[in-house]
Amino acid sequence: MIRRAAALAASLATIANGAQPNAPAPVAAPMRELEWGQINFLHTTDTHGWIGGHLQESQYSADWGDYVSFTEHMRRKADEKGVDLLIIDTGDRVEGNGLYDSSDPKGKYIYDIFGQQSIDVMCTGNHELYQPDTTMREHNITVPHYGKSYVASNLDYIEPETGNQIPQAQRYIKFKTKNQGYNVVALGFIFDFNRNANNSVVVPVAESMKQAWFQKAIREKPDIFVVAGHVGLRMAEFEQIYKVIRDENWDTPIVFLGGHAHVRDTRKFDDKAVAIASGRYFETIGWMSVDGVNKAKSTNEEDDVSVDAAVKFTRRYIDNNVLGLQHHAGIDAKNFSTPLGRNVTAMITEARSKLD
Repeated sequence: MIRRAAALAASLATIANGAQPNAPAPVAAPMRELEWGQINFLHTTDTHGWIGGHLQESQYSADWGDYVSFTEHMRRKADEKGVDLLIIDTGDRVEGNGLYDSSDPKGKYIYDIFGQQSIDVMCTGNHELYQPDTTMREHNITVPHYGKSYVASNLDYIEPETGNQIPQAQRYIKFKTKNQGYNVVALGFIFDFNRNANNSVVVPVAESMKQAWFQKAIREKPDIFVVAGHVGLRMAEFEQIYKVIRDENWDTPIVFLGGHAHVRDTRKFDDKAVAIASGRYFETIGWMSVDGVNKAKSTNEEDDVSVDAAVKFTRRYIDNNVLGLQHHAGIDAKNFSTPLGRNVTAMITEARSKLD
């Protein structure tokens, strides 16, 4: 149901350099370089409809089209380096900005725009669940569009036609990374939210981890676990998930990518389990890299722990403006905006014009 952006090519000339036409120009500032690892993550969370960028704050003025361009360049860099890059979003994509709130119906434009970004793992936030129609649109539009990338480990949907309670999406996903060939098990949780609309059911995290699917997931023996969650890093739910995974997998790296608290944050659970949260309102793009990930041994191999290398985690929080994105992508202003990125920026400009 999410349309492609190709039909907007005629409007691209006015936005060749990215961002919205009336966005303030960012001011150059010192930047710390991104450290690449064997597996790397770009993370958004709690965007709340701010995908047009912040038109009165230059340091956060890039729009979703710029982020699309940025991720295309970063995926290419990962391929050149022979490492992996995963794009993650951890929910609360709706409610909070006029681009979503002022359309009739709400979200008339934003689902198409957001959906132009490729995402490897995503989950649901509480703002997708407050209203029955919002929950329904999430289930009928976003879930099928992202297909195998959408994970709902503890969220169910009530079908309006039958009243049946079904998983919002798959409970977990397994995949092999493109370049390093790592086997990944990814989960997608929401905190124990209890103000959701009556066409959704949030299963408490502790209860969901007792279910057969979760017990199977933590015994898959991946090279790395990725836990995407609309969960604050200091909340009990991530601590619970960490303990259960670690009890079964004493040495496997675990990456947690959280949200909900609207802050830039990090938390170290142990030397091989680290979490980041990446702010709010599309002000921040989070970066995490992981080095020293070993391929999991088969059940026929001896478990020689003495040769295991230390795992190294690094993180950065990227201010969302075109100067920063161009710098980290290693691309000049003339060549930064990709055709798809320009199309997405044009979609935002068109939507804003219709909502004026």
